[in-house]
Formats: sequence, C-alpha cells, structure tokens
Amino acid sequence: FSSHQRNAIGINVLEFVGNIITYAAALTVILEGHPTDDPFPILLNHADNKSSIKWIRLCTNSTIGRRLALFLCFLLIDSHLGVNAKYLPGDENFIADAISRIKQQKGTH
Repeated sequence: FSSHQRNAIGINVLEFVGNIITYAAALTVILEGHPTDDPFPILLNHADNKSSIKWIRLCTNSTIGRRLALFLCFLLIDSHLGVNAKYLPGDENFIADAISRIKQQKGTH
C-alpha cells in the first residue's frame, strides 16, 4: 500500500469489512445445514455507519472500498443469500453498546 492508501483505511472501511464478515457468517450458517424456509433469503444487516451501508448498495470512490465491494460481489455470485443494510443509530445499537461496555470493564478500549 502507498502511504495515501494506508491513511485511507478508516472507520468506513473497517465498518464495511464488518458488514462483509457478517454476510459471510450468515452464508456459512445456511451452507452448513441450517437452511431457511425462505426460498430467497435476504440478510438485513443493521449497522451504525452510513457510509458502509451505502457501500453495500453502491460503489465508492475509495480504492480499498471498491476492492472490498468486488470481494462482496464474489461472495454474492451464485449465492442463495442476498444482503441489504439498514442504518441503526448508535444509541439504538444495544448489542454493540454492550460489547463496548465489556471491553471498558476489562480496562481496554
């Protein structure tokens, strides 16, 4: 990576990676024998980062974001699981809030 690319790895990229990992985990659950009754299941991924949600549907100007979007496309090709994303404000995202509190209680940030 160039110095510009290293600096471009910010929270939006990390959140998008999280969205991709969530999709891959859901796909793995279905492929490992826990199918759904829905013939066309769609993962609704709630996230508190608006850019990463937008990147699920549209391309980005970020080089790293485009490469990650291409990787997501490879996961989606011939997959029986679709993906959609919805914004969930941070104060309503109680799961992420609970996880961050556990880390704070342990003394890490």
